[in-house]
Amino acid sequence: MDNCHAPTIGDPPDSARGQFFFGLITQFRTALNTGFLDRPLTIGIIAAAVSGQWPQCLGAAVFFELVWLDLFPAGTFIPPQRIFSTALVCSVIIVLDLNTTAEVVIPLLCALPAAGLGMHIEKRLRMGQSESHTRLETWAARAEPRDFPTSMIWAGLAHKAAWESGVFLGAALLVTGFTSGVLILHPSLVSGWPLSWPHLWSLALIGAVLSVRIRRAYELLVAGICVCTLLIGVLL
Repeated sequence: MDNCHAPTIGDPPDSARGQFFFGLITQFRTALNTGFLDRPLTIGIIAAAVSGQWPQCLGAAVFFELVWLDLFPAGTFIPPQRIFSTALVCSVIIVLDLNTTAEVVIPLLCALPAAGLGMHIEKRLRMGQSESHTRLETWAARAEPRDFPTSMIWAGLAHKAAWESGVFLGAALLVTGFTSGVLILHPSLVSGWPLSWPHLWSLALIGAVLSVRIRRAYELLVAGICVCTLLIGVLL
């Protein structure tokens, strides 16, 4: 017979108090969702609030929200690091004070492979934690709270922070230098691009359509691309 029962008058006070706090903590867990903090839009809003570059920072954030919308973490799969790319582009926008969409396209294109680099770094860091996982299993099997491997956790966090910060700093320096060089050596190349954010968002919408996972949506996407290609060929 199940020993679990609702608290009654004869129950110890500690039991009722424990159930009360368990329910209270559960309410906090469901009321606060931190998943929205790990989004390109959040990074874009923070960068725009700091720099005042609202159109460019938010434009880049919306682009990265859409372009990999069909890729999400599931099991051991690690999607492209959208946060890495968004922060990279926003940092270049702030440092170089980019004011046009055509100028932002340069770091935007550089940030696309940078997302793959961030994904590779995350994968290597996870693989490097296999030894720590073994040590944690050993500790759990002994069930000795006094020997909890606190140093292992802090060392893992420091290792992750050092690697990701170093890679991001190196990538930011390279992309900033490359963008600055293109703007200085080939200013006419950038000024000749009649680009606006709706153009880039239209390209990124392919990721949003792919995330629908409906065959009819894919067919409409291919048909729309063919029609647009024919119209552009006729007009030109």
